[in-house]
Amino acid sequence: MLLGIIKRLITLESDMNMNLNTNNERQRGFTLVELAIVMIIIGLLIGGVLKGQELISNAQVSASAAQVKATEAGMSTFEDAYGAIPGDMLNPDTRIPNCTGVCDIDGNANGRLTQIPGLVQTLAMEATTFWAQLAAADIIGGVLPNSANLAVSESHPEFPANGGLRVGFHAGGTVATGATMAAATPAGTYLNSTLALNVAAGGAASEALSPSQAFRIDNKIDDGRPNTGTVLGVGAVGVAVTACALANTPIADYSTAQTGVNCNVYMRIR
Repeated sequence: MLLGIIKRLITLESDMNMNLNTNNERQRGFTLVELAIVMIIIGLLIGGVLKGQELISNAQVSASAAQVKATEAGMSTFEDAYGAIPGDMLNPDTRIPNCTGVCDIDGNANGRLTQIPGLVQTLAMEATTFWAQLAAADIIGGVLPNSANLAVSESHPEFPANGGLRVGFHAGGTVATGATMAAATPAGTYLNSTLALNVAAGGAASEALSPSQAFRIDNKIDDGRPNTGTVLGVGAVGVAVTACALANTPIADYSTAQTGVNCNVYMRIR
């Protein structure tokens, strides 16, 4: 089809050129064929860029889902090896090789992380030593076991889709710090996507994902719904309905028409 269009343009150009005055030949601009070829090249370039962006986005979603599963498996591996949850154990320096700095902070050994998911992070909390102890035990990468800085790719792992990951224990029901989940949310250990480690979930600058990204990650791991299952989507305080998820009770949907970075996702790993 493309070759046929080009042939017709060539024929049309030839007919037009027969009627041109040869004295004006030097003033002739781009021919129809040249313009057509340029437009085709531009179209191919735009199509290639858009396809490349789609491939990158798909890879980020797949890598994010894989990281959640890897963290879940790593937590179980650590517990099997040391008989304690990372971050919650006593005397980590005598049990984990090369455990110094932030890694060497005692937990309270109550069988769960003290902090809720989405809490503002500090270096001394169990939700931070969780990552350091997994790294010191050589179970996960991308984190420094003795980091002195509160930062993504140092104290906390990068989340491939955007931002970083926090972790915490949620007792069920409604999450504090402004990010509201469904009333029947089960208790458990959750990962939380975030742009800012030092901002509470639902606060300014804490949202890490667009609704479309949140939906695709949820759909990859769970059921694609923001208020059910093991992956839950929440938005900023007061704007969750329009900015992240539409509360179409009893079934909710992500607000995928919105393009802003307005969503956190909470992913239960235990």
